[in-house]
Amino acid sequence: MKVLLPYNLDPLQIYLREFVSGFKLNGCETFIGWKTFFERSEHVDIVSVHWPEPFILGYAYGIRAEEGCALFIERLQWWKDSGARIVWTIHNEIPHRFRNLPLARQLYQRVADLTDVAVHHCDESIRIMQRRYFFPKSTAHVTIPHGHYFAYPNRMDRKTARRTLGIDEDVKVLCNFGTLERRKRLDLVYRAFLRLSVQGRKRLVFAGKASPRIKSALKLLSKIDRRVLLFEGPVKNDDIQLFMNAADAVVIGAGALNSGVAVLGMTFGKPVVAPATGCLREVLAQGANQTYEPWKVHDFARAMSDALGMDPKRVHEINMTAARKWEWERVAKTILDVAMVR
Repeated sequence: MKVLLPYNLDPLQIYLREFVSGFKLNGCETFIGWKTFFERSEHVDIVSVHWPEPFILGYAYGIRAEEGCALFIERLQWWKDSGARIVWTIHNEIPHRFRNLPLARQLYQRVADLTDVAVHHCDESIRIMQRRYFFPKSTAHVTIPHGHYFAYPNRMDRKTARRTLGIDEDVKVLCNFGTLERRKRLDLVYRAFLRLSVQGRKRLVFAGKASPRIKSALKLLSKIDRRVLLFEGPVKNDDIQLFMNAADAVVIGAGALNSGVAVLGMTFGKPVVAPATGCLREVLAQGANQTYEPWKVHDFARAMSDALGMDPKRVHEINMTAARKWEWERVAKTILDVAMVR
């Protein structure tokens, strides 16, 4: 079985690396990269699409968004006409960080038009995407869990992680991890933090890469409120354990269709606090976590407090047990089983 992914593998993007490994464990031959997608002519059985956005953003060849969109769809159509099955693993309802929303929606609709198998990470995703886009009647919709992140190093204990980050042992730590963007409602995270009912010293950690504007705002906030700690910049794979193991809970401020950070937190055995939207509700319900009503600051603060009050050993066992079930080999096997049924 031959599987093609039209993406260049980023060393910091472990998701695609693990996704590819799942197919290799199932005996598949894999082909990777934008250049391969556009220039290869030999047959493949599956073209695996995840994020169409790189092509409308012009990442591949430095072209305009409209050209990138047209070229991507034209080539995807070519692969479908050549006999490949188009599998779209759906991560987002609409693209992030893209201002031309009509073009973005048009691109997603065209991908939906060509999709043989739509992979969702929860049942709610099927309902949301079928309301927003038209899929052919022949499209198979399947729910498959987001794979775990046990491939990340996890050798550092809590004490060492906190010493490295300069955080005292007796402090309650909430961590907002990942790209620091406006759409992730970092302001909501901070406002909820201010309303925490938990006694004792507390710290709110922001860790991840930010735009200059967001970085400046968070640096100013950390100077005004010394309980806020900012670690800005891309986080190396070896350093993710620092923030996860130093944290008492992982917090997410804005709901999206899916969240890799939620899966990451559970993989490290941490309670995750997130809005009850999209797949977050279904994913977090499989472990020991807390959800809150979207955009409600007081409910967010309540969920943060509840997470900090949970038994950390019990949470660690429950969440890691849940995450271990999300095996990449099983993810790929399910996709193969569905995709090759004609």
